[in-house]
Amino acid sequence: MKNVIRFVAACCLMIGGVTQLHAQGFSLLKEIRPGNDTTKPWLSRDVENGVMYFLQSDNSGGARLWRTDGTPSGTMLFADVSTPGAIRAINGIVYFRRILDPVNGSEPWRSDGTPAGTFMLANVNPKAASSYPGDFIEFGNEVYFRISYFKRKNGSPYQEDYNWELWKTDGTTAGTDKVGSTAFHMDLTSTGSMLLLDGIDLYASNGSGVSEIFDVCPTFPADWYSSCLADPYAGWPRVYRTDAIRKPIVVNGIYYQTLFNAVSGGELWRSDGTQAGTWQCTDINPGSGSSYPSFLIAMGNFVYFAAYSPDNGTEIWRYPLNGTTFSQAERVCDIVPGPGNSEPMWLTVMDGTLYFSAYREAEGRELWMSDGLPNGTTDIVMDINPGPESSDPQYTSVEYDGGGDGDKKFNRSFATIGGSIYFAATEPTHGYELWSSDGTGMGTAIAADIN
Repeated sequence: MKNVIRFVAACCLMIGGVTQLHAQGFSLLKEIRPGNDTTKPWLSRDVENGVMYFLQSDNSGGARLWRTDGTPSGTMLFADVSTPGAIRAINGIVYFRRILDPVNGSEPWRSDGTPAGTFMLANVNPKAASSYPGDFIEFGNEVYFRISYFKRKNGSPYQEDYNWELWKTDGTTAGTDKVGSTAFHMDLTSTGSMLLLDGIDLYASNGSGVSEIFDVCPTFPADWYSSCLADPYAGWPRVYRTDAIRKPIVVNGIYYQTLFNAVSGGELWRSDGTQAGTWQCTDINPGSGSSYPSFLIAMGNFVYFAAYSPDNGTEIWRYPLNGTTFSQAERVCDIVPGPGNSEPMWLTVMDGTLYFSAYREAEGRELWMSDGLPNGTTDIVMDINPGPESSDPQYTSVEYDGGGDGDKKFNRSFATIGGSIYFAATEPTHGYELWSSDGTGMGTAIAADIN
């Protein structure tokens, strides 16, 4: 039951229309599983137009798709379909895949909340085999998604090829079709004018086909496998798979992402969807070593991120939006001087200031701020858990649908509402609870002692 109460805080942070949160404003929204049974409604979710759609297990057996507008009467079962995952709400329709379907396997579905409007879009991999759809994204007037499945090679019952394909749908079975294929796993990002697919290499689509625009890893597969195995962050078999800490961002139609190859390791890249407009931005860890740019976020005329260098450990860096050379990457701060790591996380922009959690031995992991200037002001906001113990400020640290490959990329920054940032933090008096901060020590306090 207490997990459902915790869900109220998540709803307030994610559903639009909230201007400020107060401790006295927290109450049980809905007891989906009566008694002390645990619910975890934050594990897979999406928000559109003030409504949050989420995956929830109830007493009927298995997970179902629910919705809430933040009120008890507006919290209800949305689609009576078991084991949905990778959910994405687009124009009032929720697209998802079924994880455990004994008849059709894991295939793309949609629902508008009615029985007639809830159905499978395509049985891409026939019978009970699965196509594992995911990464549903709106582009133009249609919804695009990627699928992956095994198929027999040259008619052999023993050899298999793994197919990676881009599909699109207009929300009907007749309007669901294949767009094209890539050589390896892809994740989808829209720049507005083009759909970019990143994996081992960078692909683009205008909706009518798929073409490679840049060979990021020309040594694939020979050198790539050994390099990837030495990189604990690279994931397999792609650059970042569904790892949100290296989720791409799009700024002014330009795509920024951490891409990996055997020559330069994992570094920051940019692309406008053309070969000429695609290049590596940084080489912070020179040579084949990786700097692992993470928590990318734009502020002013720069992209900010956490990155590793041998001399300074993992700290905050920035790169100009109009940058063209490696040397334009600048380290913003060195919270732990020398090769030690402050490991900044959850980079968030509010009112022209960068907020994040960082570690220093004297205070542990706490809330920090920076004006974003290399010679500017970077300081701790408040030592919430006094001394070397950490309060560990964070917003969300996990979101999955249980299907691995279908896990949704999740938020990697704090929530900002009404001039304050909201995050979870722990200290001896209250344990892990919801906190808020206006960016000052005096304005940082517990928002609600829910449990």
